[in-house]
Amino acid sequence: MAIDVVIARGNDPHSSTSSSELVRQLTCKFEQELCKVVAAVGSEEFTPSRFGNALSGLRTMLASIGRDALTQLLKEHDVASPSIEVDGRRARFRGASKCEWLTAFGKIPVSRRAYRGDGPRALSVVPLDQACGMTGRFMTPDVEEMAAIGMAMLTANEVSLLLAKTLPQGPSATAIQNAVRRLGTEIEEQREAIEHTIESEAPLSREGDTLVGGIGETNSGSDHPNPTQPQSHPAVTPSTDQLPSQPPGHFARNPTP
Repeated sequence: MAIDVVIARGNDPHSSTSSSELVRQLTCKFEQELCKVVAAVGSEEFTPSRFGNALSGLRTMLASIGRDALTQLLKEHDVASPSIEVDGRRARFRGASKCEWLTAFGKIPVSRRAYRGDGPRALSVVPLDQACGMTGRFMTPDVEEMAAIGMAMLTANEVSLLLAKTLPQGPSATAIQNAVRRLGTEIEEQREAIEHTIESEAPLSREGDTLVGGIGETNSGSDHPNPTQPQSHPAVTPSTDQLPSQPPGHFARNPTP
């Protein structure tokens, strides 16, 4: 979807800040907050408790500065215009639409310009969302990736608890499930392109590759498979005469030496 901005004066909900001024403000805040952390640690010898407090103070400081920097950068890149053109259709500025995004620095409020065409079924678009790849998203892509990887091994509640320990603010189990569901839909829609990319980047060897499959407690290297579990059968190309043992639930193609 191509967006052409029609530049005009006025209708700007954000005040413009120069890059140098933004850097100056953030540098000043960084210095102030770091001084507070250093003062809180003091000159006494470290103990496990004091060391933990120092780590916590540094994480909190960096997360706060990250939120401030990201919020200001988003404002600066939400280009002001009374109207835009999308695929040949004109949409007019209708006001600022507010939402929240969950980032690796924590949750931030985002006020972005919304545009809509005329008529009941007219085009509606938020250019900043599209520019950032955040259309329909609550979590930023990096946080979403953490959640998706976690869901491959844990439940949504467990992933939520884990991310709450590693991020300033973790997503809820519901948010994680929604994100993974949406990612699953996107992957299914782009399956052919993904398979083509995999084949291009890591083609099967003409001399033969090994595919290893495992379900539950069974795998190709099990001497005593569990009769109550479905048995997995390795797919082996003709050049391979022996299949190495793999952990349960493993599926992989062994790389060609």
